[in-house]
Amino acid sequence: MIISEIANYLATQGLGTVGTDIYYAYLPGGVYDGLVVLDTGGMLPDADLPTKEPTFQIFIRSTSYSAGKAKMDLVRAALHQKTNTVLGSGTTYFYLDRKSVV
Repeated sequence: MIISEIANYLATQGLGTVGTDIYYAYLPGGVYDGLVVLDTGGMLPDADLPTKEPTFQIFIRSTSYSAGKAKMDLVRAALHQKTNTVLGSGTTYFYLDRKSVV
């Protein structure tokens, strides 16, 4: 599942711990400093290039704007423009971008 792989990858990059301050699919109630990786609808299918193009969104909640912004910058740096990256279950992500994942 892409969102769990992304959450686990962010944890390996030192951005937190899955289940403590990194979550996927939902942000538990009462969590005021954490991030969640959410599924989104994906990209429109391309008949000429039949590949999956799933998308996800990172939501960051923080009690401090500066701390939330700093976390966002770290997440962006960890994910932006990764090419031919293998995460978790062995799935190869050909290109990670701040807008999409292919």
